[in-house]
Amino acid sequence: MIADRGRCVEQFGFVQDGTPVPSDSGLELLGRLPEPESLLLLGRNNRPPASFADLRGASIGIGPEGSGTAYLARLLLGDADLAGLNIRTSYHELEEQAQLVAQGSLDLAAYVMRDDAEFLRSIIRQYRLDIVDLQDLQGLVGRHPWLSLGRVPQGRYDLVQRIPPNDKVVPQVNTLIVTSPCAKRANRIELLALLSAELPKFVRSNPPSSTSSATKLSLSRRRPGNSF
Repeated sequence: MIADRGRCVEQFGFVQDGTPVPSDSGLELLGRLPEPESLLLLGRNNRPPASFADLRGASIGIGPEGSGTAYLARLLLGDADLAGLNIRTSYHELEEQAQLVAQGSLDLAAYVMRDDAEFLRSIIRQYRLDIVDLQDLQGLVGRHPWLSLGRVPQGRYDLVQRIPPNDKVVPQVNTLIVTSPCAKRANRIELLALLSAELPKFVRSNPPSSTSSATKLSLSRRRPGNSF
């Protein structure tokens, strides 16, 4: 959207909260999707780490370079308190890093997506992975007010095999809806009306109470009536 703003090729987009947006981008915030995405760390189901201390020297795949997953993983794993753990991160395509974990070439793989995504169900069952549930995760997530904690229920990916074997606490991040300056008021109203019709919780979820300082955007002034 930023690269093509002079031609107005793309007027709307979805951006993961926390993704850096240049201050001169001209983009405005329309709202956020009501259902957040989860940051999942997947490891082999026979050796799950229990705390950040267990990640000492760990190798973690953080998704493709330039992706929202990579940015969020680098942000959290780069916390000053974790610097002495010598955690090693690397970029990989999504299924590739699941394969590498199963082979033992990576200790963990990071994913940011809806926890009910069929892709997650597939790779967790195929490569015998499990969600890492770190005991001290709440302390790290609490340092970023635009993040929250969610829960993946027991049996989400397999009821018979009980995958995961118990509820898992995971960080969650919102998806923001942004618009370029050239988007007309009528188009903005049309998009918001469509989202409100398709997503019953959309109106109650907006406007966002806070966003990351990296993704600080002005709330669009061209809002339809009192839809928010």
